[in-house]
Parts: sequence; structure tokens; C-alpha cells
Amino acid sequence: MLTAGKADREMKCTYLESSAAANLSFYTKLGFVEEADIILKRAPTPVVLGVMVRPPKPTAEASSKKGEQKVGQKVKITMKIH
Repeated sequence: MLTAGKADREMKCTYLESSAAANLSFYTKLGFVEEADIILKRAPTPVVLGVMVRPPKPTAEASSKKGEQKVGQKVKITMKIH
């Protein structure tokens, strides 16, 4: 499991999917940004999943490693559901 601290040290983005719109403001306070919505239409009532991404926060350890991802780098999310 990749924790936020480990992701920051490795300069990696983290993401989550939430089906509860009320939770999005909580995750925003933790540094996540809403990037997209996934709409699942397999049931009579569609389910909307908010996809949120948290860019890595610079740390002293990460700065010395010159990570592959930069803070604020756009992340493209592509999903295909059958």
C-alpha cells in the first residue's frame, strides 16, 4: 500500500475514487484535486465516481532524488469499462 508520505518521498501522484459527493471536500483539504467523473450505468440509478488526484508534495528526501513526476503535473486518466 502506497501511503501519502511514501508517495511524496518517491515523487508519485496518488489517486482515489469516491462515490460519495459529500466526501470530495474532505479529500480536497488533504490536497486532492477532482480530475474526472466516472459514471457507471449498469444499474437503474447511475453511480458517479469522482476521480481525484493528489500531486506529490516536495520533501527533502524527494528533492535530492529528482523524482520523475513534477508537482502540478497533469495526469491523464483513461479507463475502459466493458
